[in-house]
Amino acid sequence: MEQDSQQQENYNQPTVNPASSPNKNSKWLLTIGIIICVFILVSVVSSYFIYQYLTKSKVDNKPVISNFSSKFFSPQANFELTLPDGWHSYDVSEEDLPRDLMEKEGVLFSFIKSNTSCVLTYGLFLQKNILDKYDQTSFAQRVFTTDKDQLDSSWYVHDFFRPQELVFLWEGEQPIAHEVRTVRHPFPQSTIDNYYYAFALYNKDGLEVDRQCDKDVSNILSSIKRKFNHIDKLNDGILYIADIYNATDKIVFTPEGKIEGFSFTEFYSNTWISPFLLNDSLYFLNDGKIYLLNLLSGESVIIPNIDYSNGSVNNFSIIGNDLFFLFSKVCNLHDCDNNLYKYNMVEKTATKLASKVKSREILGMNEDKDSLYLAQVWGDAGCFSKSLESYNFGTKELIDGEEYSGCEGEKKSEGAKAKYMEFVNKLSPVIYIADYLVVRDQKIYLSNSKLNSINHRKEFRYVTDKARIISAE
Repeated sequence: MEQDSQQQENYNQPTVNPASSPNKNSKWLLTIGIIICVFILVSVVSSYFIYQYLTKSKVDNKPVISNFSSKFFSPQANFELTLPDGWHSYDVSEEDLPRDLMEKEGVLFSFIKSNTSCVLTYGLFLQKNILDKYDQTSFAQRVFTTDKDQLDSSWYVHDFFRPQELVFLWEGEQPIAHEVRTVRHPFPQSTIDNYYYAFALYNKDGLEVDRQCDKDVSNILSSIKRKFNHIDKLNDGILYIADIYNATDKIVFTPEGKIEGFSFTEFYSNTWISPFLLNDSLYFLNDGKIYLLNLLSGESVIIPNIDYSNGSVNNFSIIGNDLFFLFSKVCNLHDCDNNLYKYNMVEKTATKLASKVKSREILGMNEDKDSLYLAQVWGDAGCFSKSLESYNFGTKELIDGEEYSGCEGEKKSEGAKAKYMEFVNKLSPVIYIADYLVVRDQKIYLSNSKLNSINHRKEFRYVTDKARIISAE
């Protein structure tokens, strides 16, 4: 009976068809869905590649519009910069320019940011007006260019728009209507009195400058890199050395009546020692060696018959047909055991004159031309010391000389400086200093003045007869 009862229970249970199971149905539907999705994906991808294949020639010939930054180069300003997305060239009008600051004919280029009234203009500034008609409201961000130039800038407002309660803010900024951010950049340099080249950021509608525009401009300024088109032939104009931090110095030629500079030739000089000009050749130091650069041909060579295997040149000066130089194995702030040499530029031979020379500079000869004077000069925290040495050509002795020293604020300080300069000025030959040369009728003449005492130009030292001295003015 128990067995019959068990069979009855089994009999009464419903029969289950595996194909009609809910779990099995779900798996089957999922499989079908995956197959359909894969088919659609394959169809879409295949269609895309077929379209690319069929239209490849058309796609390749379309102009590419980049969403990234773009480069801008000004041959007149001699630098290139990078524009952030949204900034583009703008034909600025006289009415757009900041009041009494710039003139339309002095503008080299302008940019505007899309969907804003932010304008960045570069051109000639009226220096007198920025001093007399504008008030400084605060500092702006300091930036360093790609060339490592430090660019400081400030915010200004014209007196006409100046709020009565305005006072200069030492920290932070105080955005106000009609404000202008000005940034002076060293290239090019105006030779026109009362003018200089600079950037101006402003709102052309006279409102506050959007601070995102201000950030963009800081990025633009930091992207600046000096750039010069090359020129092979010199016409009338001026030559100067563009002294670029930690980079190749360039001999730059600016044609007469122009502002743009052209790279005529390049040379690398990793030293603070100014080049020395003699006739049409430039002598300069690079990695402890003395080079000769012909300014007319642009060719440079190491002057021969100096053994550089055991040290390097630290300083040099040219007197007559002789080049005097200081040579040592090691020369740093604390240790410099120099040897004094004379190099005859006619015979091209080097002769050692003295050892254990403490001096770092060669000053010149005395009136009798029997002694060569040298100096060791240092300064720190407002104090200075100038110690003299001399080499006597007759006795062949190195002699310690007088020391001139003092500190700012001391009565003896100015007297010591004056006595030192009085002594130096009596030495010969007279070393002229200038930061440009004049080119006229395919000849190079020597200038007798500096152009506005411009920074970022390496000075020329030269000795010459007065017939070759000329002014570019």
